[in-house]
This record gives sequence, C-alpha cells and structure tokens, in this order.
Amino acid sequence: MRYMHSATLAVIKNAALKRFLDSLSDKRFEFFANRYLKLTGSNMRFKMLDDKTIETEFHTKSGSTRIWLSERSRVMNYRNGLDKNLNYLAGVYHLDDVKITEGDTVIDCGANIGEIGVYLSTYTFQVNYIAFEPSTAEFNCCKKNNPNGRLNNLGLWKTAGRLDFYLKTDTADSSLIEPNDYNEVVSIEAVDLDSFIRESEIENVKLLKLEAEGAEPEILEGAQQSLHLIEYISIDAGPERGTNAESTLPQVTNALLKNGFEMVAIDQSRLIALFKNNSFHESPR
Repeated sequence: MRYMHSATLAVIKNAALKRFLDSLSDKRFEFFANRYLKLTGSNMRFKMLDDKTIETEFHTKSGSTRIWLSERSRVMNYRNGLDKNLNYLAGVYHLDDVKITEGDTVIDCGANIGEIGVYLSTYTFQVNYIAFEPSTAEFNCCKKNNPNGRLNNLGLWKTAGRLDFYLKTDTADSSLIEPNDYNEVVSIEAVDLDSFIRESEIENVKLLKLEAEGAEPEILEGAQQSLHLIEYISIDAGPERGTNAESTLPQVTNALLKNGFEMVAIDQSRLIALFKNNSFHESPR
C-alpha cells in the first residue's frame, strides 16, 4: 500500500519515540522528553526528583497544577494534559454514575499514585478520601498528590497479616497474586476491610473502588460484614489474576449478587463494572 493510514503512522511514531526515551538515562530522559513536550505544544513539563518521584506540572491560562508520578514509563501518558487522564479514569470507573456529595466516603483500593483522589479534589465540596496502596514508591506519590486524604501504606486481603507482594511497578500491575514477569517480591502488611471499617467507625461508604490486579475476590471475602454499609462498588475485573491472567468478573459478580448488589454499568474495554447495593440504607451523619 502506497500510503499509510494516519493512525497507523501515529502508532509507529509513538513506538519509536518510546523506544528512544526508554534507552536514555534519567537525566537525558528528562531533557529530551521535556524538549519533545515543548515542541509538540504540550502544557506539561516534569522534573525527576532525588526521592525518585517525578514532579509534573501543567500550565494553563488559569494557573498551574502539579501531580507526582512514580514511574518514568508513565510520564508521556500525561502529555495531553492532566484533565484528560483524570476524566478518562473517572469514566472507566463510572464515578459520574455514583452522585458523590459533600462528606461522602470513598475508599480507593489499589490507589497507585492516588489519581482518583486527585479527581475527587476537583469537586467544589469535601470528600472523605481513604486510599490503600502497598507499594512504597506509588504510596509516596499518593501522599504528595492527596495531602488531605487518609492514606494507608497497606494491602487489602481477606485476613490481616504479612504477605508476599509481587512488584510490577512499570505497568502498575503489582499484586498479591503471583503474576508473570514481576520485578521483585517484597513483604507487606495487609488488613481486611471488615476490621478496618469497624475499627475506623465508618458508618457509610459511598463508593469502594477496587483494583487489586486479581485479588478482588479475596478482598470482598474480607468485607462480608461490611458490604451492607457500601452503596457502590467499582471493580476492575480485567484479565490480571495470576500467571494465567484470568478475569475475576464471574467471581466478584456472583459474590455481590448474593449480597444484594446488581451490576449497573460496565466498561467492556477494561472489564470495570459498577455494582449498586439495592438494600443500602444510609446511616445519619
């Protein structure tokens, strides 16, 4: 074929750019990537800090916004602006279908760098944001991105205790279930949601966002006594469980149907499903 489709050309160019940037040292990566961002008209610039976090800044007519990243492989995902990424995440996790209001509690399991919390911070009212992120690098960024949140450097599981955690930080696929091609195994502290919610005296949870790279069934098993307090659950049930990369959608759907939930939305590209608790009754605040 004499002429390539423009979308195909864009994919080839992006792949070539990625290979080039991946081959560079951190200092040269920062220099060349920022030059590329400037030449292409992006409003983003970034700095690689001594504590291994990456400070990204977005300049608009109304001012500047910052967010901290943990992996340089994800920097270029933001070249089209912070809002685009945040709105994408809000869409696939169905946040717009939840009707979050003043004082609502949102629990973010598998928070990574806390992008959901950053999105919630753009609301004109206060949301009680609680995050769980067991990976130290991502947690450090989550703290910077969500200074007003309740942040826990812990994993969630069906019981409390110390567990092996398999790190795949470059693709944000770290898991308590052994995956393929992980980088490192570390020992982490884990808690169950029942104990956390009870000890924290949480009476209502508007939304539980659950992305545990295949450990979703175990986390729900550890939340059996608390499910009646949760109005919505948004679950990433994509094919990420174990070395066979299985979806957890059948298990989590069956578990939640037995507890009075129904599936009300699903993003089919990533198998992120939103479940509503039909027997939920909000306790007075």
